[in-house]
Amino acid sequence: MCKSMWSVIVVCVLLISLVPGPAALAKDPTPLEEALAGKFKGTTVNVKGIYDDSWGDDYRDTLKSFEDQTGIKVMYSYTDEGGDFLAGEIEAGRGPDVMDFSYLSPVRRFAKAGKIVDLAKVVDIDTLRSRYGQNWLDAATVDSPNGPIIGGLWSDFFLESLVWYPKAAFDKAGYKVPATWAELLALSDQIVKDGGKPWCVENGFNGSNPGYGIANWLDNMLLRTGTAADYEKWRNGELPADSPQVRKALQAIADVWFKDGYVLGGRKGINGTTMYDVARPMFATPTKCWLLMEGNDTLDWDQMTDYTVFRSKEYGKDYDFFVLPPMDKASGAPLVTEGHITTMLHDRPEVRAFMEWLTTGKQAEQWVKLGHHAGFSPGKDAQLDWYTNARDRKLAEIAADAQKAGNLHSNTGVSMPSSVMGAVWQSLTNYVGGADLDIALKQIDAARAAAQAPGPTATP
Repeated sequence: MCKSMWSVIVVCVLLISLVPGPAALAKDPTPLEEALAGKFKGTTVNVKGIYDDSWGDDYRDTLKSFEDQTGIKVMYSYTDEGGDFLAGEIEAGRGPDVMDFSYLSPVRRFAKAGKIVDLAKVVDIDTLRSRYGQNWLDAATVDSPNGPIIGGLWSDFFLESLVWYPKAAFDKAGYKVPATWAELLALSDQIVKDGGKPWCVENGFNGSNPGYGIANWLDNMLLRTGTAADYEKWRNGELPADSPQVRKALQAIADVWFKDGYVLGGRKGINGTTMYDVARPMFATPTKCWLLMEGNDTLDWDQMTDYTVFRSKEYGKDYDFFVLPPMDKASGAPLVTEGHITTMLHDRPEVRAFMEWLTTGKQAEQWVKLGHHAGFSPGKDAQLDWYTNARDRKLAEIAADAQKAGNLHSNTGVSMPSSVMGAVWQSLTNYVGGADLDIALKQIDAARAAAQAPGPTATP
């Protein structure tokens, strides 16, 4: 009897071992897998974004492989992302299936209204984490009526912490790239001593929206004069503008912007200088200013003109760059980024398939390989050989190293409501023009308090 019993036990164990466990069970195909099998052939996904004219044509080209492989038609068109028409269409449920925004504020607004589809409901969260660093997922997390959601995916980004200089003239003058903030100021002093103006500075942005320059410098100096935790509090509305940390960062900016002889055009000329003309004096003969802190997108983005002087110059010969130095050599040099976030507004299988395809990095790879759009891919699968020139490969490598070190930070425009960011721009522009700093900081804090207040008066 015992022998028989043991036989039964053995047979049962064998049978149990043959039953597939959860990992072995076949998983349901993802929307993208179904699309690649032709299930949604003949359907259409409507996409809108900020790219127009030749850039819009380039963007459409990056979507062709998805169309060819799935039979799904992607209709892309330009729209004014900040316009009332788009907002009205989205709020009425008539907006595009997918929208590519260049800042997060509208995503926050529409997510609070329940108009944004949670990306984590479209693509498994473990898959998302395998494709993006946690910082990118955190930077895309927004509030919805049902709690926090991942409001989209960051499709590309730019680096905002770079100092450009005219290498040929720089080397001839015997100047050296500084490794610390003190060395940067010493270099500036030496240029003044040699009869030059060390800094090219603009706060006029595109001529109609001044303030981006000072806001960008403030982001970078907060990370250098304070801590990453201070910076996150500032971005998230927990650190007042009228705080010791913000004042310390602004003083570091003033040490450059307002020091006699440091800036071409002086303090009075900063607000009147735009990103379109700020770099030209750097390549004049003789050199009129030597150092320019701007994002890498400023070098390439031509807004359908050909204003950027860098297009006619050779990287590594005529010009080069370095990351804005830390306060001391022991501290890491943080990088501030800005970028585009692609959001899903309508939940249909073909739209899910398209969003899942975007997370694979295929579209980002094609965009980067075009070689003239200045953007970098945030995906973990991004390869340096995607980048078509030595400058962008070097920048991509610097960004990857910063990502690994935890030194890659989204700019404040990502987290701040548009009304608060507008107050930062305007109030600090007034300060640059000579207004009282105390008043400027109080105006920013008042705008933040209004944005955070409950009720219809709060601005998203």
